[in-house]
Amino acid sequence: MISTTPAQRALLLAEFPELLDFARPALRLHPRPGVTEIGDSSVGGPLLWPADEPWPTCTEPHLVERVSTLSTEESARRHEDSIARRRRSLEHLEKLGGAVPDLVEQARAALAKAEFGPRHMVGVSREAEPSGEPVVMAPVLQLFERDAPGIAFADDSDLVQVLWCPAQHASGLGPRPVVFWRRVAEIDACREAAPALNRVFRDSWVPLMCVVHPESVLEFPPICTLEDETSTGLFGLLPASLETRIREWDAAENLPEELSYVRLAHAPGWKVGGWEFSAPEDDALVDCACGAPMRPLLETYSNEELAGPWSPSSGPDFVWGDPENWTDQEPTGVKVARNGALWIRICSVNPRHPIDVGLF
Repeated sequence: MISTTPAQRALLLAEFPELLDFARPALRLHPRPGVTEIGDSSVGGPLLWPADEPWPTCTEPHLVERVSTLSTEESARRHEDSIARRRRSLEHLEKLGGAVPDLVEQARAALAKAEFGPRHMVGVSREAEPSGEPVVMAPVLQLFERDAPGIAFADDSDLVQVLWCPAQHASGLGPRPVVFWRRVAEIDACREAAPALNRVFRDSWVPLMCVVHPESVLEFPPICTLEDETSTGLFGLLPASLETRIREWDAAENLPEELSYVRLAHAPGWKVGGWEFSAPEDDALVDCACGAPMRPLLETYSNEELAGPWSPSSGPDFVWGDPENWTDQEPTGVKVARNGALWIRICSVNPRHPIDVGLF
């Protein structure tokens, strides 16, 4: 049996046993490259798609990139702006208290490269143009209820499928997902194969085919990690007294990184359900148009974090890979945001309501 829940979680619950009242089930998918069939749960694999139902396409305007040479003055200005943005990003990640060490190191390396990099730059403009031929959507996730213990499905459905448009949209950054809830018994005949993709913004927007190895875990709510005058100091999903005590515990002197609340509360990698940790500010919370809170359906993340608190403690037959090998750390090949994370949110009352997407 696969198990990655940190042993240090017991210390957290011993200190704050009331956290169990706010726990949500999540399913770590542990995708690994492999061949899947239409009857399998998978990332980037073939879908059990009704033969009489058209494959989803996108007809919204998309962005195209055009490269031009910049003047010396404009190159210098953009170079300074780039360094300033990277410094702000690094400062933000460092405020997370060691919760995302890989991202911190990446941000430091990117800043160093920018500071000592060339001053002459080319300009890339992104302009909207009509799609012309509809853009074929790429398979992202297929998950059968039988493989998802503890995860609530919509109505009487027992299959959820996620696809997204792999072209850059004029109306927002990132791919545009769609979600389908199905009843397997109602699918009489299946499509033999998905249509070929006809437009892709980046290769990293198309998941590689992966077998999933589901693991049930518990997650706890995010807390505010900001410590400046713009923050109230509380996220608000936990009682104020409890969140304050956790923040004080996190700030304790010499507390090892693997004992920080964010590291123990939130599981890394591709995941279904659980809590979202996209931002430390309370304005990151999103409600459905019906007024109900939104909650994560799927989190995609570029790095599986094979080392650290959530590294495997059992499951000897499962090939975890080498934490120093990027191929093992990034089995799906997906990176769709600056920090590598994308959330698909659904309504907590009716999952069939329109979805919301967050990038981090």
